[in-house]
Amino acid sequence: MMKIAIIGAPDSVKKIHSVLTEQNSSIEFVELIEEKVENTPEIVEKIQDAVDGIYVTGIGIYSLVKNICKKPLTFTGRNFPSIAKAFWDLRNDFNTFNNLKLGVDIVDKKALGSVLDELDISLENYIHQEFVLNKTEKNYLDEYENLLKKKEINCIMTAFGHIYLYFKRKDVPVYRLQASNIEIVEKFEKLLKDIELKKNEDNSLGIKIIKIENNEISWEDKEKINKIILEYSKEVQGQLKITDNKEYILITTKKMLKNKDLIWCFKKSLHELNLLDKGINLGIGIGFGESIINAEKNARKALGVSLEKRNFEIYSSSGKSIKGPLFDVKEIEYRDQVDEKIYIIAKKAGISSNYLSKIKAISKKYDKTEFTSKELANFLEISERSANRIIKSIMENGYGKLIEFENSVKAGRPRRVIRIDF
Repeated sequence: MMKIAIIGAPDSVKKIHSVLTEQNSSIEFVELIEEKVENTPEIVEKIQDAVDGIYVTGIGIYSLVKNICKKPLTFTGRNFPSIAKAFWDLRNDFNTFNNLKLGVDIVDKKALGSVLDELDISLENYIHQEFVLNKTEKNYLDEYENLLKKKEINCIMTAFGHIYLYFKRKDVPVYRLQASNIEIVEKFEKLLKDIELKKNEDNSLGIKIIKIENNEISWEDKEKINKIILEYSKEVQGQLKITDNKEYILITTKKMLKNKDLIWCFKKSLHELNLLDKGINLGIGIGFGESIINAEKNARKALGVSLEKRNFEIYSSSGKSIKGPLFDVKEIEYRDQVDEKIYIIAKKAGISSNYLSKIKAISKKYDKTEFTSKELANFLEISERSANRIIKSIMENGYGKLIEFENSVKAGRPRRVIRIDF
């Protein structure tokens, strides 16, 4: 039976569950209630391995968990129907809007204007808190409190369950922007399609290539490696081929190749052999593609990166990008095929397009545009001196701006903090 988790504020979870269970009796829905948006990433981390998909109740949660969620994920927006419903409830409580000073959040300003026109509401005194990626739920709440204190608003319309309940308890006039039934069903249908695509993708074939780089490996060490790889191939239910040039080619499903637990056990067994201390480098590359030939080509591309790093790290490729080191804190996915914009910037600034692609991927993953030379060096796995050279070229060519200097408890020049924009 398919299992879907619904995560978010109590009223939203209850409504989504009610709408969906009525039409989907063959699906098991898991209700996970959390009033505060900031607490939801931990819930997603815990539940995602036990469900087929995750339905979160708003864009606030979605923006927090999208980078850690490995399962198909969707959320309900707050569009025309939900805005209209909130104003309908508000209209029942206010005979006139003449003295209304409304604070409203998240919704699209154009959609808000359309609702006001459609319902023939003349509302000049309202303050709109737009959705901003780095703005927390607490930031929205604090802003409302500040506006109430200054008497710039006297009523609130919010998409946040915690903010709604907070002001409800304080007897402040507050109205809930709740997703409509139509929006809920549309988003759920999209989630089901994404789950189906994911299943088809997981069952597609992939290739893992493991290569030993050392001509003087002992017979004993080679036998130990053979045993570990043979055992791993059985666990992933794969077809194993051992070549004359110290390569192990394993064909199995994408789902098996991406199994975190099996990969950890495999890496642990290899590290226990202390091969690096014996001068033995071992590269591991995983490839996916439309055919076995393409999958092998991509696996060799990933293998090359792994061999270069010399730390038994695993990299994967689907053709246009490289991802890795897999399941490491530094894991990123960056384009291997450079787009025109990156190519132009790299040529102009005299920087490797590979570094620029990685910086762009890091910025996207961590939602981060400001870096010190030390941070950039750690992310790119280069020296701080090299990172400073990259920063200098980026700034001189107009793709970065000095923001401030980082205070340091140690003697020496403080590190620059720059904002990168390309």
